[in-house]
Amino acid sequence: MNRIMIVGSPGSGKSTLSKMLSQKLGYPILHLDKIYHIDNKNSISKEELKDRIAKFVETNEFFLIDGNYGSTMEYRMQFVDTVIILDINTNICLENIEKRRLSNELRSDMAEGFDNSTFDDEFIEFVKSFRNNNLPKIKLLLSKYNYLQQIYLKSYKAIENFALSLG
Repeated sequence: MNRIMIVGSPGSGKSTLSKMLSQKLGYPILHLDKIYHIDNKNSISKEELKDRIAKFVETNEFFLIDGNYGSTMEYRMQFVDTVIILDINTNICLENIEKRRLSNELRSDMAEGFDNSTFDDEFIEFVKSFRNNNLPKIKLLLSKYNYLQQIYLKSYKAIENFALSLG
């Protein structure tokens, strides 16, 4: 477990887990949200995202990559040995997103120009449909990469136990 990718619904705890693992393992983190978003309305291109991912993995022997971004998921799989999939209840994810919106605190895993205070209906629908639409696609993609260690975590207790198991 040296080159880790963490995926899951927005609000599932990907960034929190990646920070926890980074502290335990001493691995640098690439937060895809931080490099993809310029601000709430602008982002870099898929090609630029892939370039930044490539530079990160080329310069780090061990690492964590936090984020979904389906358009680059298969690309990232060539660089990792472990994929952690957070399959957290949708209502919990929505509650976490609402807490973020209300607090609107600056987060180290987000781009400086990104504002948490508003979410559009399209984003909320994405979260609501993640377990039924996106998770099966992720599982199907992972079936092509069965040599990768795949860790499914379905609750915060499971996440906590996993993190504790690392010492």
